[in-house]
Amino acid sequence: GYYQLQKITNAPKLGDAYSYATIMTEYEINRGRAPGAATFTPEDIQKYKVGTFPSTDWSGLVMRNNTYQNNHYLSINGGTDKIKYFTSVGYMDEMGIWKSGDLNYKKYNFRSNVTSKITDNLEVELNVDGLLDNKNELAWNSWYIFTSLYWQDPTIPAFANNNPNYFIDTPGGLHSVPLTDADYGYLKTTNKSFNGILKATW
Repeated sequence: GYYQLQKITNAPKLGDAYSYATIMTEYEINRGRAPGAATFTPEDIQKYKVGTFPSTDWSGLVMRNNTYQNNHYLSINGGTDKIKYFTSVGYMDEMGIWKSGDLNYKKYNFRSNVTSKITDNLEVELNVDGLLDNKNELAWNSWYIFTSLYWQDPTIPAFANNNPNYFIDTPGGLHSVPLTDADYGYLKTTNKSFNGILKATW
């Protein structure tokens, strides 16, 4: 088996509050607004720069830096002139990128083959395999969640009064934190399968 670390690559890096305030001010001035009438004053921008005013790291609130995948297999085979057997079992566990832990996948599978020579002219073979997988998904797919992240304003807090139980109203109404939490909607899918073949060769 193996343990594998996974990381998102080539994802756009979200700007902080200082970058947002600076670019927004330049945009407003270029659109004809007087510098003194811009949304952010020079003093505001300086306070964002030095950290006096907070900056919300929206992606850091919901995304892991790394996630993992576990794969493990065990097989046994052997036999004699009269009987041969092979059995394998497998397990896979994959954690999604959201910090809530509510995007994940688990799979269990097995396979067994037994061949027996009953007489010189009769051979019987039994093949069975099975699969069980559980997939937990959020009600909102990843496209909506990433879109919500790109909409967020880093100059506003994620929570009212710094209380994580109360979410600030955000642009478009898509607050990134509850979108990644199964308490606000989820999908669970379970697949089960079993196959068996009995074959006799005369």
